[in-house]
Amino acid sequence: MAREHHIAFLALVKDDSLLLRKLYPEWELQTRLPFWGHTRLYFYCTEHGLFWQNV
Repeated sequence: MAREHHIAFLALVKDDSLLLRKLYPEWELQTRLPFWGHTRLYFYCTEHGLFWQNV
């Protein structure tokens, strides 16, 4: 990932629970997230903005 264009964070949200992972451009875009059933994953790109996906 480049400093100008990278994924800044991932957020896994279910009901009243939140897991937030801060990512840095020097790191690879890899992380492990727990399986919580039906959740929503938010990710923020510094160039394109906020995205979400049902997991």
